Parts: sequence; C-alpha cells; structure tokens
Amino acid sequence: MSIAKSRPIRHHDLGAVLFDFSDVVLVRCPRCARAGHVVAQAAERQARFTCGGCGLRLDSAAKDWQGPVLCYGRRTCERCGFGSVEHRSLHATPPRPFHPLRTCPCPRCGHANPLQVKLSPHPSSDPPGDPWFGLPLLLQATLPWGVLWAYNPHHLEALRGYVQAQLREQHCATKNTMFARLPDWMKAARHRPRLLKAIGMLTELAACDQP
Repeated sequence: MSIAKSRPIRHHDLGAVLFDFSDVVLVRCPRCARAGHVVAQAAERQARFTCGGCGLRLDSAAKDWQGPVLCYGRRTCERCGFGSVEHRSLHATPPRPFHPLRTCPCPRCGHANPLQVKLSPHPSSDPPGDPWFGLPLLLQATLPWGVLWAYNPHHLEALRGYVQAQLREQHCATKNTMFARLPDWMKAARHRPRLLKAIGMLTELAACDQP
C-alpha cells in the first residue's frame, strides 16, 4: 500500500515589483510616532500623509520629503579654474534651517569658494523607509540576518507566499522582480520558520495598530 505524498507548496513569480505595493504604506508619524497611512496614486507619482494624532500633513507635490537627504554642490574654482570644487554630505533628515550657501576650499589651491548646494532625497534601506516621504515603516522586524519589512498587509502576504514555498518558479523574462531581489537570507529554507513567525507578528500588528 503506497502512502500519498503531499504536494510541495509552489510560488509563481509573475513579475511583480516593489512599486506595485506602494499605493498604501503603513508608517510611523515622524512627529508623534503614531501609526498612519501614506496613501498614493502610484501611477501619477503623488502621495499624501495625514497624522490623526498630531495633525501633521505631508504632500509629495510639495516635496515634503522627511527621510535621508544628500546635500550636494559643485563648481569651478574662481581662482585657479579647477573644475571639481564640491561639497557632499548625507543627513538622516532634511536640515532645518537649510543654508544653501557654503564655503568650500579648492583641493588644488586652497581658495575658499562660495558654493550653492541643493538637497535631494536619498532613500535608504537601512533602516527602510516609505518610498514617498522617507517615513519609518510600521511593519518591520529585526531578525538575526537582517530587517524584515513590508509596506502593507498585501505586501506581507506576498512575502509569506514566497517564504513558505518549497518550489519557486519564475514566469517572466526580467530578473528584477521583487522576489528575485530579496536578500539571500530570505530565500534560505533554514530560515523559513523564523521568517513565517515574524511575518505573522507583523500581520497582527497591521491589524491592531491602525490609525
């Protein structure tokens, strides 16, 4: 008498990218740390955030970026003509007040040049932030191998389906899908129980800690 074997759980990668999950992102308010939603019209590249606790309002159209920024400027030395007099610095949040005029010494002749600098968003994955304003994600858990994070419950379910699968199949030509770009520690079978437990805890958090 033969014993029927259970079929392995399969996962089919149909080409989803991370941006596909960014219409709603669960975040923490940078002012009061209350849970909130960034609601976006992803196709139009527009998003808004309103905190129900402190009333903070952010609008991507107003360039209300709150996350890491790169401060950068470059010019030609006004004394010797050297073409790479530049200032570059990273900040965890936009500096306030921001002073765009800096003084930068020429690396060739040492002359102090007045230099105009600009700020530009510098999204970081360590720690992860939302793609619209750089706000800290609500759904994240630190594991021994790295940080598990997700934008929303739908994103968590997609990750659950991938992690629990014993067979993973790709049904698209590109290799730049969300699942293909996951870190190796999320693909390792030996980490599956710990990852599924963490995903379950984040799913409960998403259900309980709503704005």
